[in-house]
Amino acid sequence: MLAALGTAGSDGPGTHADLAAGYAELRAVAGCPTALDPRVAHAVHVCTLRDPDMPLASVAGEVGLSAPRLRALVRQDVGIALARLRRWSRLRAAIACLPTGPAALAAATAGFADQAHLTRTARDFIGRTPASLRPVKA
Repeated sequence: MLAALGTAGSDGPGTHADLAAGYAELRAVAGCPTALDPRVAHAVHVCTLRDPDMPLASVAGEVGLSAPRLRALVRQDVGIALARLRRWSRLRAAIACLPTGPAALAAATAGFADQAHLTRTARDFIGRTPASLRPVKA
């Protein structure tokens, strides 16, 4: 699965996951016979990789759906709310920035409202604070 996502052995924040390959691998492992709706795949790509801050109405318009219908399709096809996927993406970006700067800068760079928002999201998603994710200095 990690090899399909392009993250196996990756060392830095410059690596990009191949979501289509990861999804195909997950379907093979899970035995899920249905393909991901291309509108959903495009919307997830836009919301998590290309432009996480793009308004949902704009993303929905790009794929020819209303915002509520896009939310419903993403939850149905992916199993996770689109808003939660966006938060995961922001958290991933912030964590990638932590080794090189302060948590407040990582939060701002990743699109969080403030450092406290980043901290709450990190605790909610991974049960740890951003400070606990910093590499230990020797």
